[in-house]
Amino acid sequence: MKTTYKIMKLRARQSLQGHYGTVVGSQILIGVFSMVFVFVFYAAAAFFLFLGTMLGFGERSRFFYAIGLFGLVAVIYFGMVIFSSLFGAGYTRMFLEIAQARPVDVGDVFYAFKNRGIRFVGLVLLQFLIQIAVGLPFGMIDIALTLTRGYGNPLVFLLGYVPALWVLLQYSQAMCLMIENPDRKIVECLRGSRRMMQGNKFRLFLLWMSFLGWIPLIYLSMGIGALWVMPYMLCTLAHFYLSVRMEQQYGEYGEFEERDNEEWTNEL
Repeated sequence: MKTTYKIMKLRARQSLQGHYGTVVGSQILIGVFSMVFVFVFYAAAAFFLFLGTMLGFGERSRFFYAIGLFGLVAVIYFGMVIFSSLFGAGYTRMFLEIAQARPVDVGDVFYAFKNRGIRFVGLVLLQFLIQIAVGLPFGMIDIALTLTRGYGNPLVFLLGYVPALWVLLQYSQAMCLMIENPDRKIVECLRGSRRMMQGNKFRLFLLWMSFLGWIPLIYLSMGIGALWVMPYMLCTLAHFYLSVRMEQQYGEYGEFEERDNEEWTNEL
């Protein structure tokens, strides 16, 4: 008997009791760093574009000017990927600790900066490249239709997201595996996630979908609701990882343990 997402959500709410100040403070801290990071990169991009315009590079060679602009955009994008990978690893680890009733503090969001952060960046970039690779054939078909008929096919374009979503689900546990196994290589974490998600991809998809009802609350509260919804969702996903890990590690014994935990949780 596998743990239902309702039980996971209940466990997440119980785990977060007494920790909301820490997780919300961490979320605000990451948001402040994000705004500073984005501002610095966009300010630098605007400066170089202005400098190029003043020196007349755009008039001399539009091709090289376009290449330079593309390079700036690429630097900004990959800079944001690096930033989000490092802080995302620390924030994910925080919820894994909370889900296992371990102490946490705001400083835990800097975990990846102190523990070979390049590995987390490499993991996120590799996952991104895999998603692009599986969705590329549909993108090429859409481009071909646009060139031959003058317009693309929205259905073909949307179908490109299906394999990308499948990859996202399949490798969704790789970050948690890397956090809990610091000596594992990136490829080993991806393989481990693939094994964990065999028979669990649709289960995780339903768990994601169960949070859709909270999206209007976030918008109606002008984003303030995210300070509560995001920790709730991330802690639930941490419990999902721990539940799947236990089910696959202990087999039938894990199933009985899950039933006992479920009864204990319901009594609370």
